[in-house]
Amino acid sequence: MGNERVGAQDKAGAVCKGNHRGSGQARLARTPDDRLHSGDRSESNHLLGRPNGYLSKASFSDKRVPASDTTGDSKGDVDYGGSVEVFATANEAKARAAYIESVLEANPMLGTEYDYLNGPVLLRVSQYLIPSQAEEYQRALAKIKV
Repeated sequence: MGNERVGAQDKAGAVCKGNHRGSGQARLARTPDDRLHSGDRSESNHLLGRPNGYLSKASFSDKRVPASDTTGDSKGDVDYGGSVEVFATANEAKARAAYIESVLEANPMLGTEYDYLNGPVLLRVSQYLIPSQAEEYQRALAKIKV
């Protein structure tokens, strides 16, 4: 399955390497100006390794996101840079992306994000990056064969 754009908005992807459970391991390149955050303790969605949840997840920060834009956010939030979620199947990743999109559309005060799919990989990128910056992550995701 190829790289897919998620939702009606212009969205882009993100890349990094993180904690892995099961066979859904994905290795993704990092940009030079980001930091990786991974582990069960930083996983606020409580989906890691759970039924219909992701097999692996890594959150990362990108220094191009202004610190003033993330005031009040928790460590590991997508707003700091993004996250990569790897599922057992492409359909599970699509369902997660659709869920995120529906929540954000129903609750505009939560903001938005750039989301991309590549098979079972869902890439989520901060709304605070400009489209050309988010597209750098998308291009890296597109290079990954899953």
